[in-house]
Amino acid sequence: MEIGAWKINPSVNTEINAVSEEDMAIFNQAMENLTGVNYTALIHAGQQLVNGINHLYIAQGKSITPGSETITLNKVIINRPLQGEPVIVSIENI
Repeated sequence: MEIGAWKINPSVNTEINAVSEEDMAIFNQAMENLTGVNYTALIHAGQQLVNGINHLYIAQGKSITPGSETITLNKVIINRPLQGEPVIVSIENI
């Protein structure tokens, strides 16, 4: 473990039902064309009514670059518009 780096508990998502099937589907649909990092939703932390609905997730990111595996903890915001597909608004390391 690196000094100052967070070690992510891999059992977080399996120990509790922190993400409903519907919220997981929104997350996965938004992430399906993203390259370089695989994100796994750990917690659906809330939602915000805007032009559609913003969904706030806490997610684990794992780089998929050969020879360089990095794991991060991230705040991910995904907008589900009134019409159309969910889109990533932001991804920030926390």
